[in-house]
Amino acid sequence: MDPKNFYEKIGAEGLSSMISEEKTAAQIKFLQKFISQKHRILDVGCGYGRITIPLAKMGYQVEGIDLSPNLLEEAKKRVEIASLKLIFKVGDMRSLPYKDERFDIIICMWSTFSYMLTEQDQTLAINEMYRVLAKNGTLIIDLPVATDNKIRNGVFIAPNVLKRAIAGSEHTVYLHTKETLSNILKHLKYIKSYEVKYQNVNGTRRLFAFIKK
Repeated sequence: MDPKNFYEKIGAEGLSSMISEEKTAAQIKFLQKFISQKHRILDVGCGYGRITIPLAKMGYQVEGIDLSPNLLEEAKKRVEIASLKLIFKVGDMRSLPYKDERFDIIICMWSTFSYMLTEQDQTLAINEMYRVLAKNGTLIIDLPVATDNKIRNGVFIAPNVLKRAIAGSEHTVYLHTKETLSNILKHLKYIKSYEVKYQNVNGTRRLFAFIKK
């Protein structure tokens, strides 16, 4: 099942049940180390606005894009309730509907990038996010780390590609290591500065790529 179908089936309620408000708050606090209210921020794979809306409430200039129309409908409802003005677009990270150098900070959080199941698609996505990133801007990609529990409850259908069931729906992701992600980035010669490292966010080990332009 592709991510669009997965999210249409599980919906915003099912998705929000998979992550606590505490973890979301911790992720936002982590992001605040890298963003300011002067930055133009794009949340790629924003879903129902889990991170986009709280950032907007704090005064950040943020927009969101997601592949799933039904999640964005929920995001718009939440924006209306919060009396905010936010721009959300339906779109694919491999072909972003923005002009070059549009954003100072681009965030791609949770498992969003992991739905790119081939290195070709991952490269296309990085190309596009880098294209719309302003000079001296930063792209932050957050990735899950393979755990015994994930592996035990799933099956690898290709190198690094794990399929398992979540809430009764098929869920397939690409699980990078620091080495495999670094290997992709080092072959993208236009990227001059990047760092790939593990970070602990609210007790959860995550893999991050910080790509500078």
